[in-house]
Amino acid sequence: MKLDLTGQRFGQLTVAFRATSNRNNRITMWHCICDCGQEKDVSTCHLRSGHTKSCGRCQTFIDEKNHMARTDCMPLSADI
Repeated sequence: MKLDLTGQRFGQLTVAFRATSNRNNRITMWHCICDCGQEKDVSTCHLRSGHTKSCGRCQTFIDEKNHMARTDCMPLSADI
């Protein structure tokens, strides 16, 4: 039976569906949606190990006014 991570959460990522694999189909990739709305394909290994927990643009911080954790993303122009 194959592993199905669909619907599971890993940090700020929710697994939407199995994505197209890379490296000659030796690594299973999952299409994930971050809490901020960004999308990212992540390997099973990186999800389960905790190596990847967000889209990479997110920054979690404490909102001083409300004393609550908040997540904001850097603008897309921050891509290099």
